[in-house]
Amino acid sequence: MPKSSRSIIVPDRPRPPLTQRSGVCTTIIEAISRKSGASISELIDILAKKFPERRPESMATTAKCQANLHATHKIISETRGRVYYRREESR
Repeated sequence: MPKSSRSIIVPDRPRPPLTQRSGVCTTIIEAISRKSGASISELIDILAKKFPERRPESMATTAKCQANLHATHKIISETRGRVYYRREESR
């Protein structure tokens, strides 16, 4: 049977949980998991300090997408704008 040009690469070891990584998405999750949550402008400021080599426009797009994806709820604040929160579900 010939090999397909689209083969799936299986890592040798499992990837660590998302909260143990140090990328942009992990930073966003950590920020919205704080007790005070985080707005998009606050996320962009945090990301710009942690990843100065990356473009702020790209990080803003990622922050909007990931905040909406991972937030368990959001509140509109008069001073901060839309604030995203992520709460662990109780079992």
